[in-house]
Amino acid sequence: MLVCPVCGERSIGKVGIGQYYCKECCLEFVYKKDKLNIYNLQDDGTLIQYVVGEDFDPAIQKTS
Repeated sequence: MLVCPVCGERSIGKVGIGQYYCKECCLEFVYKKDKLNIYNLQDDGTLIQYVVGEDFDPAIQKTS
């Protein structure tokens, strides 16, 4: 089961091919060619990309 790479929430929605939305932290994330991009969804619907630090590891996820 896919979980949010930021908060670990399990109830995420699929937005498009490889695109998912976490309603808990209001983030959209995209898996593309083994790369993870995380976007903050603004009130007007625009997406602002997060710049993830080098020590961020999406494989380490909160599962409980």
